[in-house]
Amino acid sequence: MGLSTSERQLREEMNTFSPVFLEQVRQLAALVTQRVGGNRAGQHRSHRVGGGTEFADHRPYVPGDDARYLDTKVLARTGRYLVKRFHNDRRCDVELVLDLSGSMGFGSTEGLPEADWGPWPATKWQLSAMLGLAIAGIFLAQGDRVGIRVASGQGVAVLPRRGGRDRLAQMVQWLDSQAPTGVANLEVALAGLREGTRPDLVVAVSDLLAADEGSEVRALQAAGEVEAWLVHVIDPAEQDFPYEEPGRFICLEGGGELSLNPRELATEYRREFAAFLERSRVASLEAGVRYQRARSDQDPVAVLAQLLVR
Repeated sequence: MGLSTSERQLREEMNTFSPVFLEQVRQLAALVTQRVGGNRAGQHRSHRVGGGTEFADHRPYVPGDDARYLDTKVLARTGRYLVKRFHNDRRCDVELVLDLSGSMGFGSTEGLPEADWGPWPATKWQLSAMLGLAIAGIFLAQGDRVGIRVASGQGVAVLPRRGGRDRLAQMVQWLDSQAPTGVANLEVALAGLREGTRPDLVVAVSDLLAADEGSEVRALQAAGEVEAWLVHVIDPAEQDFPYEEPGRFICLEGGGELSLNPRELATEYRREFAAFLERSRVASLEAGVRYQRARSDQDPVAVLAQLLVR
């Protein structure tokens, strides 16, 4: 639920990413990398085994194997012919999946004093784009490939995985043409990852306000042998519910409106929202998905550093 805002106004507000936003994202990525420091944020050893340098395991020798990889110590001790295998230190493929539903256009933080890394995001969508692109910038700086999928009421749009020095600017420009609208289906966006070459890492960013609660977590779990991270974005007004005067509350995804007195339901609303946050966290952990909550009035450097260090 949120305050009434027309789609035209949303588009005018959202199309402000370039060029200031690009520099803000770059600075955020740099600050996060410094904060994480020796943890080598984003560097990702493949789970595959191949011609790397770090020992993985043994397998039985078969005719035609390179004799250089025969473990002579094991042979001398046990008489068994085993070949050493090594981890493949190849680059990582990352896919960002961003929620672009109408509810992501809600925001209450635009008037906050500017931080050292730049202006605060005006909406959950701006926060989502900022966090997603900063993660992309960290991986791109290490030579990895990054792609984006956005799910909105207009369907799923895809920017294929690429690398390169200009990739981050291209991603910002592409997202600049998008705006929150309608009811998004992240399940469809995530299901599309099963087609073609799968990524090594999926990072989904969403407010998780789907009609079918938990569907996003289940879709991430269904992605199979892919590492999955979930960034749960919320606005402080959604959690704190600071409204006191009677008024109309209009659903940004076309679900109608309610005329009510906030004082009559504030306590119950806050209790239910807290329970929703906890259910989302627990469901992610049980599904093996790395979960990170991000409020749009929190320092995004600290949020991303916590995600990457973990």
